[in-house]
Amino acid sequence: MAEADCIRDFFYEPNVCVFCDGSVHDDPAQMDRDQRIRADLVNLGYRVVVIRYDQPVRDQIEREPDLFGLTRGRVGFAAASEV
Repeated sequence: MAEADCIRDFFYEPNVCVFCDGSVHDDPAQMDRDQRIRADLVNLGYRVVVIRYDQPVRDQIEREPDLFGLTRGRVGFAAASEV
């Protein structure tokens, strides 16, 4: 992104940045950097969504139904054998 020194994992037009945070984001220095960058993005008018490795993915996706097009309790995940 030109406006902020960051790499987002996903971007949805017109202004949504999605970050998928693994355990490296638990490091205090990285946490500080993430907080600064994400605050800058919000101040620039971006919506910031963070999906963390240590929280249930389903719960995190259900918190953003308008972004992921879901109705609470209706998230469908296929089993590996179904893919």
